[in-house]
Amino acid sequence: MRRVGLLAIALILVGCSGSKGAAPTPTTTVVASGPTASQLVADLVSKIPTAQSSITFTKQNDPDGLLGRPGGYASGASFTDSRIDPSKVEDKSLGSAQLGGSIEVFPTAAEAVTRGQSILNSEQNSVEELEYDYTSGGVLLRIGARLLPDAALAYANALASFTGEAAATVPNSSSD
Repeated sequence: MRRVGLLAIALILVGCSGSKGAAPTPTTTVVASGPTASQLVADLVSKIPTAQSSITFTKQNDPDGLLGRPGGYASGASFTDSRIDPSKVEDKSLGSAQLGGSIEVFPTAAEAVTRGQSILNSEQNSVEELEYDYTSGGVLLRIGARLLPDAALAYANALASFTGEAAATVPNSSSD
């Protein structure tokens, strides 16, 4: 009988010991199926002789602060292209798409298009920051504007050959 009483008291104490503060905040992790940005960059580098892998983004070095955040990308990586003269670009920082390009992988194609449109709309007043943007499924391919259109298209075609989906130019969503 004594054991039953102790068990009852223990259950009451456990039941009453719940947290009186706010409930813990759930964490959201952005996850995409398929290849990572690093794998896609490695494939581009193997197909385009002037391309060289630059950096894989982490939460600590992501220049846009979007990696792993809701609405952000699941992985990101950048590459350089030797046809771009670094002295002619505004942003010479490690990982800058202006030095070649970058790849951002999203959970959905719609999120990749939305991000591309956001970039295009934010760059309308800055000629130095213009870029070519393509999507293929949930992948956003960003190419520095110092490359000629046919070079940018070669990157888009190389991406499409890896993903198996045609690469499309990101449509401008502005109302102009």
